[in-house]
Amino acid sequence: MRDSAEYFRLVQSGVLSKEKLLRDFELVPKDHPDRSQIFYKLFKLLLQDNDRSFAVLLLSREYSLSFELARRIVSSDYREVKFPVVEGESAHIRRALVFNSNVEFCNLPELLEKLRFVEKIVGFELSVLFDGDLCGDSFMLAVAVGALSKNLPGHVAFSGSLDKSGNVGLVENLEKKFQVCSEQGLELLTGLDVQNFRELVDFFNTREHHVPVYLCYKHSERIEDRGWEELKEVVEKSFPTGSLELYRRIYRVDMFHKRYMLKKEEFAQELKRAFDTLQRLFQSGGVPHLAINGPSSFAMGLGVAIGVKRKMAVYHYQGGYHLVLDLTKPENLRRIKALKKEEELELLNYELIDDGEEAAFVIHLASHDPLPQVKEFLKGKDVLIVYVRSKQPGVLRIGDWTEYVCELFSVAQIVKRKRAYRGASFFLSCPVPIAFGLGASFGDYSPGFIYQYDQNSSSYVPVFQTDLIFQLVLSNS
Repeated sequence: MRDSAEYFRLVQSGVLSKEKLLRDFELVPKDHPDRSQIFYKLFKLLLQDNDRSFAVLLLSREYSLSFELARRIVSSDYREVKFPVVEGESAHIRRALVFNSNVEFCNLPELLEKLRFVEKIVGFELSVLFDGDLCGDSFMLAVAVGALSKNLPGHVAFSGSLDKSGNVGLVENLEKKFQVCSEQGLELLTGLDVQNFRELVDFFNTREHHVPVYLCYKHSERIEDRGWEELKEVVEKSFPTGSLELYRRIYRVDMFHKRYMLKKEEFAQELKRAFDTLQRLFQSGGVPHLAINGPSSFAMGLGVAIGVKRKMAVYHYQGGYHLVLDLTKPENLRRIKALKKEEELELLNYELIDDGEEAAFVIHLASHDPLPQVKEFLKGKDVLIVYVRSKQPGVLRIGDWTEYVCELFSVAQIVKRKRAYRGASFFLSCPVPIAFGLGASFGDYSPGFIYQYDQNSSSYVPVFQTDLIFQLVLSNS
């Protein structure tokens, strides 16, 4: 029999046939110190490869089970759970496969009594395979959560005992357990995080987590540190947020970014940071509820990066937070890219000024009219200016702004058909959510720039090149 490390490598590599793996395992002495781990890794590999016949054969031979009993275990749904154990001065991570089999089986007979206690709490019989010997009660939380949870991230571990009501008890050596989990990149959940194990089950079985995300990039008279709290209070009134602190810990998401007054050279770095945060949310079942206290140019760049593929909600601050782009509804995701004909525009007017192969969209939907400054900036350049305004003068009324985004996108397409511009640049004086929505709907199909007015130079500076935004946010730097 090869040494354990070499055998593990061959098991994972797929070099050996399943028949050869089983024959090699039969050569492992019963008293081999690594036999349990070798069995566990081989058995798990067979399950992952959906080789159920070999898995049944291996399980029945190793534990002298009937083929029928082994088949019932192997064919049932299962989860792998992790939990730290401390032996003397050392700590390490143990694993267990928890099968919802309605068959009581444990490969460590000494734990059968404690397993039966867990079975009473979850309400049905379990089959549990541990990857090695252990003692104590700390595995109970992991097994109970694994038995009832539909989705467990691979980077979480559990440690805690349970009472008959499912309340989580603290166990010994937590400091060492936290340390070993941290060293292996695992987030350890204990009785410090929840009172009852069902809180974790409910959390992991929740399909969508509505998560407030506050991006602050400028100073205001309000206390910016309250921005996330204020947003959270508004979101919680209409959406189920669940335990945001648990979500933050498990998925390691920073829901509050703060940086005063972005400089030109900081836009790219902050865009990637915000994009990474939102992507982590999407990948972990999160529905972002986004508020940006910062430049519209930044918001548009972020919209380009995010696109219109995922559910989210965008808020505007005006004496409090207001939901103005509810993209949690699939129909609204479709609406912001629904093309309107020119005669169907109800909210916006546009004017074409000068001519050129490049288009400059000047969006005037806020108090400041950027047109004079943009004209001065573009003086002498061969550029078609597309000046877009609201048909209703003054500040936009708070409400559903989806149609404004739809009409801005439609104007861009209408002008494209009329003048066939090569590139499109943007000069924005509009609410941040509308800038974000415009970026999400417009995307990066046309080259051009997003400009920001720079107070120091009293001129416009390009902060994003639209057709390079995806390269920017997906880069490793």
